[in-house]
Amino acid sequence: MAKKKEKKNANSQVQHREIYHRMNFLYQASMMMAATAGSASSSDLGNLGRFYASHMREIGKRVVLRIDPKVKRTICRHCEIPLIPAITSNTTIQNSPETTVLVRCRKCQHRRKYLANPEHKLFGEIPENVLEDTSISP
Repeated sequence: MAKKKEKKNANSQVQHREIYHRMNFLYQASMMMAATAGSASSSDLGNLGRFYASHMREIGKRVVLRIDPKVKRTICRHCEIPLIPAITSNTTIQNSPETTVLVRCRKCQHRRKYLANPEHKLFGEIPENVLEDTSISP
């Protein structure tokens, strides 16, 4: 007997869908814990936020999934605390040779510079670089 061809639906197009959902939940939880810890000055909630962010990063590395650069920019690379402006980080704009945004973590004082050029696009935002759309819709 011949095997029947299975129909591919929209849910089967994205591999590791559950892992993306888990990473999304961990990111949201880390941001909430960091915001709550910043307003209530509780270090336990801040440490929990750091744990969630580091756990999200570990899951992405283990399964070899790329984290969106916009999400990466909101987590400190040094101490892995979520960077929330005026709560866990300081944000300043510098107009030296190029306009840049300087983000400094309040916990470890690690600094990151990002271009503030409106014409600048990230690699994933350029249509020629994207092979297929992997947006997750419920």
